[in-house]
Amino acid sequence: MAETAKHLVRSDNSVVAGVCAGLAETLDTDPIVMRVLGILLTVLTFGWGVIAYVILWVVLPKGQACADCIDVSADSEDPCGCRDASVHMPKSAYLGTSVGVVLVCLIFAVLLDYLVVDASWYQFWPIVFVAAGFTVMVIPIDEDHQVFEMAVGMTLVGVGAVLTLCSVGFLSWQTIPHALPRVLPILLLAAVVAVLAHRRHNRVLTFCAGALVLVACALTVTVFGVPNEMDFIVLQNPMGGPKTIFYR
Repeated sequence: MAETAKHLVRSDNSVVAGVCAGLAETLDTDPIVMRVLGILLTVLTFGWGVIAYVILWVVLPKGQACADCIDVSADSEDPCGCRDASVHMPKSAYLGTSVGVVLVCLIFAVLLDYLVVDASWYQFWPIVFVAAGFTVMVIPIDEDHQVFEMAVGMTLVGVGAVLTLCSVGFLSWQTIPHALPRVLPILLLAAVVAVLAHRRHNRVLTFCAGALVLVACALTVTVFGVPNEMDFIVLQNPMGGPKTIFYR
């Protein structure tokens, strides 16, 4: 039997509007992968990823649920596998995962201590926030609060990135008091949006609150960052070849 051609549509398995899940279904990949890539795109483009998401939200049509799953109850089996395949972790297993994340961060910090010249492993302590943020986004603990957990994850990733750059000396710690008054309107807007999202139980507003915090962190690093004495980062070559230099 020939497979039905897949058209790019917004999925019913949505966190916000189903754009990332629709892309995942078209590309036969996990929706979580596309959501994390979307967040990374937003960070790397300083917020333009949100605009791209809104454009796709408006342009793409809403997908239709398959006929076999219209009347399927939550306790029954998924006849065609069209439900969200995202992994949800039992609360009892979250402590073990948290310990594992800390251990992985410690190993990663030791590795960076070897790779980054004139850096010490303890300077990379803020990567715990980054790792925790991605863990919350990739393995949500509660399906009913998945959007909230994604917003928390974006906040942790943004804050962890700022703290890491300050801790390793690429930015001065004066960056935080210097940038805070300038990004405060964005943070206050994020707080207002978060309160409205909680009152109205609106997933879109919850996601927007996390995205606003992420944009504020990106602006802190790229626009309002205070330079430190470190003008470049030198990486060791594990194979013994020439070193790699990244200039600010």
